[in-house]
Amino acid sequence: YNLANRGIVGMWPSYQEFRSLQISEGRLISDDDEREGRRVMVLGSKAYRQLFPGQPAIGASVLVQSIPYLVVGVLQEKKQNSNYSGP
Repeated sequence: YNLANRGIVGMWPSYQEFRSLQISEGRLISDDDEREGRRVMVLGSKAYRQLFPGQPAIGASVLVQSIPYLVVGVLQEKKQNSNYSGP
């Protein structure tokens, strides 16, 4: 298995729209995921490359403090501008 020391951010589905997150694979976290308390996650592009080099991540489990989360999506790599907020 692969280990990663990455930051984790919890978010509501509406936050994803506010931040205009772009998905490269799978899907974003849904209102149904939140309502039903599903343990799902969307990986950033760097975490995806580190944890799943050359392998699919969608449907895989990632342990966060020994709790399994189902990967439902992977974000596109973010291009940052000079103020680090992205396009």
